Amino acid sequence: MWISRPVPTPRSSPLALLSLLLLSTHILRAVRADVDDDNDDDQPVLKDNSANCTCYTLDSGTSDDMSESEPHYFTYHRFWDFRSLATSAGQYSAKGSDGGDAPDPVTDDEDEGLETVAAEDAAYLNGSAWNRDWGIQNWGKPATEGFPVRMQNSARNVYISQTNASDTGNPDIEFPTYLTLRTVRLDDFQSAAEVENMQKNVMHASLRMRARVVGDAGAVAGFFTFFDDDNESDIEILTDDPDAVIR
Repeated sequence: MWISRPVPTPRSSPLALLSLLLLSTHILRAVRADVDDDNDDDQPVLKDNSANCTCYTLDSGTSDDMSESEPHYFTYHRFWDFRSLATSAGQYSAKGSDGGDAPDPVTDDEDEGLETVAAEDAAYLNGSAWNRDWGIQNWGKPATEGFPVRMQNSARNVYISQTNASDTGNPDIEFPTYLTLRTVRLDDFQSAAEVENMQKNVMHASLRMRARVVGDAGAVAGFFTFFDDDNESDIEILTDDPDAVIR
């Protein structure tokens, strides 16, 4: 699950923005496959398990240099890549009423999470393949003493962004894209974004996510797994954190 939301400290700015720019995420890597090793570089990265591979591994340990790492084995692999969704220039651009590339933020009157994804993104973000794997959340929660700002998720804050190949430094992707999760501070509440993976029967998992967190201080982005309301494991990244920190 990925989420962008406010931190407990209230913001004084009337409009605070956070974007979680998600490029790709994957779980595990193949350790054995019944294919010709000479042709591995030509094989596309599969979204789900390869029919030729029955065991996946990753190295994990407590030392920074991985000198004390050990292999851990898994039976399943999934990979989602949001870097090259477009097939033409400007395909995911001009969503805003002013011609901007992002959908208009919700207003103070749009506080029930009833919005939908942008029309330009609907074929992907409301398509059958996406909906099998992900659920865009629209639940909210009231203000509390610890979290004094009411929060409301909105599908409008989940959208596909498109950039130029010259901005990425990767000449292999002609029309680069990324998935964005946005949070916006309004006068009465914080409009946030969350997507939840639909696979629930996971005993053990290892997750890797390539993303960038940008925006005004006062918000947090993260991804986490949870067992119930009292048991979860997560990584949270504050917009107030140094820009050069890599986790």
